[in-house]
Amino acid sequence: MSSVRLALVGALVVITFLAAQVAGLAAASYDQKAQTQSAQLAIASAAKSFDAVALRVVAEGTPKELVSPVAAQEKTLMAVPVPQASFFVDQGEINALRARAAAIAELASQVDAAETQTEVTLHQQLMDALQALRTAVTPATTAGVDTAAYTQFADATTSANQNLSIPVATQKLIDGVKAKTVDLQTATAQHVAAAQALAAAKHDAQNALAASQAALALAKAIPVLKVDANASGIATDAAKLGTVSALADFQALAADLWGQNYTLHKLMDTRQAAFDLLATTKDHIARAAAKSQDVSAEQAALAPLEQQLNAAGDLATLVSLTNQIQAIKNAVDVKFWRAIYGSGKVIVVSIAQEEMMALQDGVVVIDSLVTTGRPSMPTVTGEFHVLNKHSPYCMSSWQGNPYPWQGCVKMNWAMEFESTGYFLHDAPWRYTYGPGTNTEANGTHGCVNVPHDQMAQLYSWTDVGTPVIVLTGTFGS
Repeated sequence: MSSVRLALVGALVVITFLAAQVAGLAAASYDQKAQTQSAQLAIASAAKSFDAVALRVVAEGTPKELVSPVAAQEKTLMAVPVPQASFFVDQGEINALRARAAAIAELASQVDAAETQTEVTLHQQLMDALQALRTAVTPATTAGVDTAAYTQFADATTSANQNLSIPVATQKLIDGVKAKTVDLQTATAQHVAAAQALAAAKHDAQNALAASQAALALAKAIPVLKVDANASGIATDAAKLGTVSALADFQALAADLWGQNYTLHKLMDTRQAAFDLLATTKDHIARAAAKSQDVSAEQAALAPLEQQLNAAGDLATLVSLTNQIQAIKNAVDVKFWRAIYGSGKVIVVSIAQEEMMALQDGVVVIDSLVTTGRPSMPTVTGEFHVLNKHSPYCMSSWQGNPYPWQGCVKMNWAMEFESTGYFLHDAPWRYTYGPGTNTEANGTHGCVNVPHDQMAQLYSWTDVGTPVIVLTGTFGS
C-alpha cells in the first residue's frame, strides 16, 4: 500500500511540475506577443511620424533632394517583413522590431536636421543679401539716388530676422532683398547714365563752341566774307552755355554751334574751291592757247568773274560764280581735249590718277575712277584701239601667269584693247576704285577695272576700233 501511495505521490509531483512549466511557457508566450504587438505599433507610429515630418519639412521649403535619400531608407526598413508573435519566446525578434522603430525615429530626426541645416544656410544667404544691399547704397548715394528707404528696409529686415525661421519664409525674404538690390542698382545705373549724358552733352557743346569760334577766326581773316550774323549767333550761344544746366539745353546749343561751324567752313571751302577752279581754268586756257586753240572769248568772259570772285562774301554768290567759271572751263576743255586727243571717240586712262575719261569730239562723256595693274603686272601704256567686245565674258588664266585661278572669272562687259590680253572690263568682285587701289595686294593683273554702271555705259558707247590711250601720268600730260 505504501509503495502504491508513494508512486501516486511521485506522479502527482511530476504532473504538478509539468503543469507549472506549461503555465510558465504560456505566460511567456503571451508576454512576447504583447511585446511584439507593442513593437509593431511603435514601428507604425514611427513611420507615420516620419511621413508627417517629411511632408512638413518639404512644405516648409527644405529641398526634396535632401529629404528623398532619407525617405528611401525609411521605405527600405518598412519593406522588411514584420515577424509574427509565436508560442515560443524569441527576444531577438522583439529587439529587432524595437530597433526598427528606433531607426525610423532616427530617420525622422535626420529629416528635421536637414530642415534646420537648410534654414541655417538660407539665413546666412539672407544676411549676405542684406549686406549686398547695404554695399549697393554707397555707389547709389554717390550717383545721387535717395537711399533712405533702402537703408531703412535693410535695417528693419535684419532686426526682425535674428532667429531662424522656416526655409520657405526665409527664401521669400531673400528674394525680396535681392529685388530691392536690383531696384537700387537700376536706379543707380539710370542716375549714372543721366549724369554721363549730361556731361557728354556739355562737353560736346563746349567743343562745338571752340570749333565755331576757330572757324569764325579763320573766316574773319578773309575780310570780304560776310560773317557778322554768324559771329552774333556764336556770341549768344557762348553766353547761354555758362547759364544752362539741362541736358536738352546743352544739346540744343551744341547743335546750333556745330551748325555755325559747318556754315562757316562751307563758306570758306566753297570760296577756296572757286579759286582753285579759277586757277585750273586759267591754266587750261593757257594750255589750249598753246595748242593753237582760239580761247579769247573764254578768256574775256573769265576776267570779270575773277574780279567778282575777289569781292564775293556770301555763299550764294560764290556758288553762282563757281557755276559760271565751270561753264567756261567746260568750253575750254572741249577745245583743249580735242587739241590733244583729236576728234571723234577716244578713251583715255591715267594710271597716276587711276581715272578714265571717255571723250567725243573733246566733250567728256564718261569720267570714272578705275583700278589698273599691280606693280608686278602693270597695265600697258601707249596708244591702242578696241579690238573686240564681249558681253558677257569669261576670262581664264594664261600660261606663265604667276596668279593663276581655276576655271574662269565671269564679267558682264569686256573690251580688249591690246592683243596679248589687256581688257577694259567690269569687276563684280571689286568694291573700291581710284588712287591707291592698284597695289600689289589689290591691283589687277594688267586690265583696267571699271565700275559696273560706268562700264555698262562705256560698253554701249564704244565702237570696235575706238582709240584707247593709257597714260603713266595725268590727263593732258
